[in-house]
Amino acid sequence: MLAVNLNEDGSAYGMKYERLVVPLTKAVQELSAEVDALKAKVAALEGS
Repeated sequence: MLAVNLNEDGSAYGMKYERLVVPLTKAVQELSAEVDALKAKVAALEGS
């Protein structure tokens, strides 16, 4: 998945931002789940 536009010489001249939406959304979802798990762990440790 190439997220940049390339010139004939192979140098980048632009970004295809629409190709980044799905991977970035997935990464945010994964990080959100990790944050929730860590918050639960902290709450459990503070409660003991």
